[in-house]
Amino acid sequence: GASVQGRAWFDHQWGGEGWFRPDPETGRVLGWNWLAVNLEDGRDLILSVSRDMVSRDALWSAAILFEPGKVPRSLGEIRATATEWWTSPDSFARYPIGWNFEIPELDARITFEPGHINGEIPIHGIPTAVWEGAGQIKGALGGAEICGRGHLELYGYAFPTDFNRTLNEWIERVDRRIEGFLAKEADAAWLHDKLGPARWVYDSEAHNRMLCEPAWDLLSRGGKHWRSVFNILLLRALGQDVEPYEEMITVIPELIHAGSLIIDDIEDQSSLRRGKPALHHIYGQATAINAGNTLYFLPMLTVSNHPHLSLEQSEAIFRASYELFVRAHFGQAQDLYSEQWGKNDDVFDQPQVYAERVLQTYALKTAAPIVTLTQVLCIIARTDERITSQCLKFAEDAGVAFQIMDDVRGLSGGEGWGKEVGEDLREGKITYVILRALAVMDPEQRRQFRQLLYSAECSDREVCLQDALGLIKASGAVELCREEASAMIETGWQELSSVLRPSTSKMLMRLMFARLFR
Repeated sequence: GASVQGRAWFDHQWGGEGWFRPDPETGRVLGWNWLAVNLEDGRDLILSVSRDMVSRDALWSAAILFEPGKVPRSLGEIRATATEWWTSPDSFARYPIGWNFEIPELDARITFEPGHINGEIPIHGIPTAVWEGAGQIKGALGGAEICGRGHLELYGYAFPTDFNRTLNEWIERVDRRIEGFLAKEADAAWLHDKLGPARWVYDSEAHNRMLCEPAWDLLSRGGKHWRSVFNILLLRALGQDVEPYEEMITVIPELIHAGSLIIDDIEDQSSLRRGKPALHHIYGQATAINAGNTLYFLPMLTVSNHPHLSLEQSEAIFRASYELFVRAHFGQAQDLYSEQWGKNDDVFDQPQVYAERVLQTYALKTAAPIVTLTQVLCIIARTDERITSQCLKFAEDAGVAFQIMDDVRGLSGGEGWGKEVGEDLREGKITYVILRALAVMDPEQRRQFRQLLYSAECSDREVCLQDALGLIKASGAVELCREEASAMIETGWQELSSVLRPSTSKMLMRLMFARLFR
């Protein structure tokens, strides 16, 4: 009911679909930085830089000068340099919101400083969002100082035009969180932060050699970090601000997963992990076991006394975490026991029955951490029973599907595979892919497969393993399992999508899983 007054811009833009469509020949997607300038002396400027939003390279730039009583003057190329960036908590796009512009024809240097940083306008469609906002203009033109106001429009920065680049940005973001939590070198200050004040003296060197050094040896080898990225995107898709919880929901899955890899490699007697020797071959079994077990529990400190969690939420998270550790170890027990299945006639006579057991093993071992972290997200967002149920179902689908795809890669290798191809065969472990292959094979092929893997008559072990691998590939089971994993994700996504409102986070989740299971 109160009267207001002020000054505003009216942006009237028109044209054909060429504004938005990618160039059919180059595949370029058009975006731009556009700045309207009103100077205090009555002159106006428009500055525009068109960009290829895949490469982010400038394609062309131009400026127009408006002077009272004169015909508008088109100017040539301008130089634009970003001075301030802002990352959206909604679209996760990184916008250049502060600028320095140079217009050589006018001997002009113009600085734009935004009046506010969050100028993002969400659009659920081809452009997921644009940034627009007012700010202050300062600088010089023709040797004289100038000042005024400006209106900046940034279009195209929220396009997921290069998903490889987007994923790399996420990986770097998660890595920074891990580095902020787990020291690369233990010192007294870090130990005090994690353990409290020492009554006597902490042995920094011991903790550095026994924990930090082996842990970072593994962590520095890289990783997809898809669990953490999924957590960030799902929490935002549930309508919750991510920043207060980001350390917790990234450090917990990454360190627990790293710990499980260390222990798995010891129990499976693996020689390689992510393309390098497994940690127990470098640091010894005792150190590897201690480091792996520490990584199970250390990240839970992010929950203790968390300023944004209620006591009820913290207790629920701890309860879910301890249930995770129980389920994961039961899953590992099933997984280890499956190495003895080669001696069991029933496995080769009824492979489909054992396939059900393997899927449950995957649900306990691989999917349980993802399900638990999803439960944590639902606790944080205080979701209702319907949404929680669908989120947990999809998390389990994703975990099981991911393990099936891991089995596929274990037999076929491929980009980023850092273990020996056929390692499960060498260990005598019968995975889901192997069971699906046995279900397709005829009785003679099954007999031949069993003899190749488990018969003492095989004189050349490597030749026998390669022949067994050939039988699996010839059965078509590798392609079949790949299709099953993709179908599991597709069905699960349709169910999850029905309870999530449209958002950029939801779209990015869809892209991520499409990439993981392609």
